[in-house]
Amino acid sequence: NIPLNTTRLDCDHLFEVMPPLQTWGTEIGVAELPQRPGGSVYRILASQDGTNVVQDGTTTIATLNEGEFYETSTIPGNHVFRANNPIFVAQFMTNSRASVQGDGDPSMGNMVPFAQYQTRYTFATLPLAQFQSNYVSIIAQNSDIQSGNVILDGNPLSAANFTPIPDTVYSAAVIPLNAGTHSTSSTLPHGITVEGYDAFDSYLYPGGARFQFMNPVGDANPPIVSL
Repeated sequence: NIPLNTTRLDCDHLFEVMPPLQTWGTEIGVAELPQRPGGSVYRILASQDGTNVVQDGTTTIATLNEGEFYETSTIPGNHVFRANNPIFVAQFMTNSRASVQGDGDPSMGNMVPFAQYQTRYTFATLPLAQFQSNYVSIIAQNSDIQSGNVILDGNPLSAANFTPIPDTVYSAAVIPLNAGTHSTSSTLPHGITVEGYDAFDSYLYPGGARFQFMNPVGDANPPIVSL
């Protein structure tokens, strides 16, 4: 159950594959999920001792050692989490009864650092027969938004769709989608997550990332790949 202190039947088994430690970043933006005006729960995991985590540029919410995590309460809105060492952030969708519409279920998504954003994505929703509502959440740089350079399925997105992320040059938009395959592009890198809702059912996933090794702390042994 999300939050844990709720006693609901709309609960799920939540797990995701963690990205390599070398791909973790120090600045991660998050967007408020559709159909969740009450907000989401976020878990922040530290890669090193003495990791100070700051939310929205003003509030130090935790000081963590390697392997320790901090979990927020259910907080609404767009946010940015920063740290002096690389961190991993997961977003947790709340139970369906936390929403106005009453659709959905707990879900978990890995959040992507700003530094791992790409300039284009191709992604798909799940079928309409299974999920009645599908969305893409786009985090893009304000200069690209104002210039009309953020494109969804070939059409520029209006700046009116976006709301700011505090203490950053980024803003976020949540756009309803028809079921099927979609694409986004921009001049400057942007990030996306994809969401879907139905009665006691949901999904949430990041649309992609660069996965560049930018954190020197991690496995000292490089992967061995052969064909």
